[in-house]
Amino acid sequence: MKRALRAWNRKQILSSVIPSFHLSIVFFFVFITVLPASAALRIDFSGNAAYGNAVLRNLTPEEPERLREDDVFDWAADAEWLVERHYRERGFLDARVAATVTPGETPRDWNVRFDIQEGPRYRYDAVRVIVDGDSAGVVPGGASPRLRSGRPYSEAEVIREGRELRRAFGNAGFVRAEVRQHILLRDSLATASITYTVDRGAAVVFDTLVVRTRRTSGLFTPADSMAGLTRESLLRSFLNYRRGDTLRIGINDQVIEKLLSTGQFNSVRLDDELLDDGLGRSRLVLDVEEKVPGKLGGSIYYETQYGFGVSAQTSHSNLAGTLQEGRLGAGLAQRRQTANIGYGSPLLFGSLLRFDNDLRVE
Repeated sequence: MKRALRAWNRKQILSSVIPSFHLSIVFFFVFITVLPASAALRIDFSGNAAYGNAVLRNLTPEEPERLREDDVFDWAADAEWLVERHYRERGFLDARVAATVTPGETPRDWNVRFDIQEGPRYRYDAVRVIVDGDSAGVVPGGASPRLRSGRPYSEAEVIREGRELRRAFGNAGFVRAEVRQHILLRDSLATASITYTVDRGAAVVFDTLVVRTRRTSGLFTPADSMAGLTRESLLRSFLNYRRGDTLRIGINDQVIEKLLSTGQFNSVRLDDELLDDGLGRSRLVLDVEEKVPGKLGGSIYYETQYGFGVSAQTSHSNLAGTLQEGRLGAGLAQRRQTANIGYGSPLLFGSLLRFDNDLRVE
C-alpha cells in the first residue's frame, strides 16, 4: 500500500512538472521565432596596422535601425570621418579612410568596407615658447613644455600644453595673457615643430570687488530674474584679495569651483574690468545666477505592509542666504507614521566636502 502510494505521488509530481516544462519550451520557441531578425551590417577594415579591428569598430556610431540605402550611406560617411579623425589626433596626419558600401539582397548581406592608408606617424621636432617676441622668454615658475622631441605627435597634448602655459602666466598675475600655437609640418621627415607665442599683456592689479546676484524662477527668461538670496558678505568671503594684489587665475578658478559645488548656482563668473583711473587697476566682478532654492513634493502610495498612505516633503537649499540646506518630511499610512528632519552643509571647513545629517522618527 505504501509502495503504491509513493508511486502515485511520483506520478502526480511528474504529471504536474512535465506539462509546465513543455509549456516553457513551447513558449520559448514561439518567442524566438516571432521576433524579427536583427539587421546587422558586415563591417571590414583593411590597411590598418596601428590599431586593431576591435578598436576601430568601437569608433563607429551605432548602426542604423533600418538598413535603408540613405541611412547606411550616411552612417558610413560618419564612421569614415570618425576613424580618420582618430588617426589624425594621434599623429597620423596623412591618414586617409575611404568607406565603400555594397548593398545586398537582405539586410545581412550589406557590407561596409573601410580602406585605410595610415601613412607615417609624425613626431615632435623642436618645441619653443616665445614670450612677447623674445625667443628666450621665461615661463613663470620655471615650467618648461612637456612636449619632447622624438615623441609621437598628439593633438590633445598640443592643446593641453597651450592651456598650461596660459595658466602659468595667469597664476603670475597675467590673467589676460594670450597663447597661440603654430605648427610647422615637414612631410619628408614626418615631424612637427611647435611654437607657442605668448602675449602677456599687463599684470592685472585688484582694486575693488563687485558682487552681482540674480535668481531665476525657472518659469521666465533671465530678463525677468529676481534678486539673489545669498548674502553678499558670504560671497565676498570667498575672495581674499586686497587692493594692490595681482589677480591669480588659480585662485579665481577655486572660487568658481567651490561655489558651483554647493549645487545652488546655475552659473558663476569672475570677470575683470579695467578702471579709467590711469593706475592700471581693475575691478573684479563676481556674477552668480542662483537656482530656485525651495522644493515641495508629495505623493499618495500603497504598500502591502502598511496600507494606503500619503507623504509630503519640503526643502530649502539656501536658508537665510547662508547656502545651508534644511529638509522636512512626513508620511501617514494606515499602519505607520513617519517624520524626518535633515540638515546639509556644503564646503565643510572651507573644502569641497559636504556634511549631511538626517533624523527619522517612526
